[in-house]
Amino acid sequence: MGQGQSGGMPGKPGGDKKDGKDKEKKKYEPPPPPTRIGRKKKKRGPEASSKLPEVKPHTRCKLRLLKLERIKDFLMMEEEFIQNQERLKPTEEKTQEERRKDVTDRVVQRERERERERVCVYFWCLVDFLAKRMGEK
Repeated sequence: MGQGQSGGMPGKPGGDKKDGKDKEKKKYEPPPPPTRIGRKKKKRGPEASSKLPEVKPHTRCKLRLLKLERIKDFLMMEEEFIQNQERLKPTEEKTQEERRKDVTDRVVQRERERERERVCVYFWCLVDFLAKRMGEK
């Protein structure tokens, strides 16, 4: 390994003279420039589609699928909940309006009762006053 004479063919000691002349004549030639620049283009067509890679980690894909299905279920539940809330909202507003009306009706009724009491007290005071006046005469 590496101990034989250089410049000759293996098995021939010393080599030929023609080989020496060829080496002197041949100088370093750079390799031809590449014909393409950039990434290699993928082949299109039936050949490329028939060579689809096989997905090896089936368990990971299955887990991802289950996770996405669970997220989809949660989103569907949320959408259904929102629709139910929108459907129930008018009835809730009606009940709140009825409650407000009941409260305002009660307040108005209390104010009327207080006014009646005041008027009655005023009336009876006036009657007492007039009775005293009539008794004095």
